[in-house]
Amino acid sequence: MKNERIVFMGTPNISAQYLSALIKNHYNIIAVYTQPAKRQDRGMDLKNTPVQNLSIVENIPCFTPEILKDQNEINKFENLKIDVAIIMGYGMLIPKEFLNIPKLGCINIHLSLLPRWRGASPIEHSLMCGDGETGVTIFRLNEKFDCGPILNSIKFKISNTETKEDLQKNLNSLGIDLLLATLPKYLKQEISLKKQDDSQATYAKKIFSQDRKINFSQKKKEIYNFVRSFSPKPGAWFTFKGEKIKILSCETNSIMGNKSTILSNNLDIGCEDGSIKPIMIQREGKKIMNINQFIRGFDFKVGDQIH
Repeated sequence: MKNERIVFMGTPNISAQYLSALIKNHYNIIAVYTQPAKRQDRGMDLKNTPVQNLSIVENIPCFTPEILKDQNEINKFENLKIDVAIIMGYGMLIPKEFLNIPKLGCINIHLSLLPRWRGASPIEHSLMCGDGETGVTIFRLNEKFDCGPILNSIKFKISNTETKEDLQKNLNSLGIDLLLATLPKYLKQEISLKKQDDSQATYAKKIFSQDRKINFSQKKKEIYNFVRSFSPKPGAWFTFKGEKIKILSCETNSIMGNKSTILSNNLDIGCEDGSIKPIMIQREGKKIMNINQFIRGFDFKVGDQIH
């Protein structure tokens, strides 16, 4: 067991994977912070987060405060005598009062090459914009959101077929490796922090359901990138006869016609410079199906408008 006192802060399953990697590599995790248990599923039973479940298995003290900006919580954090706090997918803002309590501060794993795509949705924005490259950045938190100095980063080339799910898996695999490669040097204070260039910053705002609506006035390549930015979940969507329909994968075509119009019996849909053809699709409340299955049960005709 390594001696340095580490607190881990995270919530979803991917956060638990980072925590598991630290445990397997014999880091001294003295406590974890995660979001409080929430009611889920139809039974509305309270369910612990994956990070809390792992902490129970590993017998690590777990804290689940509703808010952090409370003097009692600040005191509790201070009393842990932390060398470094590691944050991955915690889902709560870390108050400025917390930032300098650990000897080496609080470090965060971010799934982009900062300062590009600061913010809540870096993967989606990187795909939407057709970036050819992204990566993972580990940086030290300061009072400005995603603006702290960089410990280390690694680049990743994005393929033209990569979906949100694909990119998440690839970046998190890289992120775990990057953390394990960076942490020993950081704990020994052998890393020189690099200031971010604010002039190069772009912002990945939080995405809501309405933001995932497909705009068929765009070019076909833009729509193609938009669809893969949300595939397979939560899915980009359009409406037809009042029903919300998700496109989970598509291809581009050169068939020309009016925008937002069904152009063929194969459900080619017109856009600015051609058309897109859905490949995998999902109606409200239904299972995902391929386009041939969908067409057989879908009442439409060429020339119909979608919205």
